[in-house]
Amino acid sequence: MEKLLVSFDDFKKSKKLVVENKVFPFEYDKEIIKSANLVFSFEANKYDDVVSVTGNVTGTMFFECSRCLKLFEQEVKIPFECSFTKEEYECDIMEEMRETVLLNIPMKPLCSKDCKGLCPVCGNNKNEKDCFCEQKMKDEFGQSIQLDWIPRYIVVDSQGKIALKKAIVADDPILIDILDKLQP
Repeated sequence: MEKLLVSFDDFKKSKKLVVENKVFPFEYDKEIIKSANLVFSFEANKYDDVVSVTGNVTGTMFFECSRCLKLFEQEVKIPFECSFTKEEYECDIMEEMRETVLLNIPMKPLCSKDCKGLCPVCGNNKNEKDCFCEQKMKDEFGQSIQLDWIPRYIVVDSQGKIALKKAIVADDPILIDILDKLQP
């Protein structure tokens, strides 16, 4: 990981050090942050035996929404500050910025605070198109067969009675057995 050391030696000619719009080489977990375009700026001031650093990391970070899985971008302006004493002599500003940025990453990134997420039954992104899975479970037919989820296969016998209502896959042994028994 790249370092950016600021030390008391940097203040021999001036009590102020300014760094503006430098690319922030941020290493991140691709599972959380899909990509990032960040720059940093800071000002360091020497006061007797202490150096105080204040600045910002700004740019764009790209996340995957934790509800609907859509990729989205988020503009960020993350302030940071740190200080070090003459006894410490120097400070890795890059590490201070990295820690501050990591602390500002949302635990559950959302494309919007009103994100509806994915339908747990059909997988539809409910922000783009409404599905009726929950409504179907509550209609007259759904209530008559005590439907509390959307099955993939329902087997109805020749008298119209439901022989099996909770089959998920076509090669389910119970499904195959019931179909075999119902064949004339």
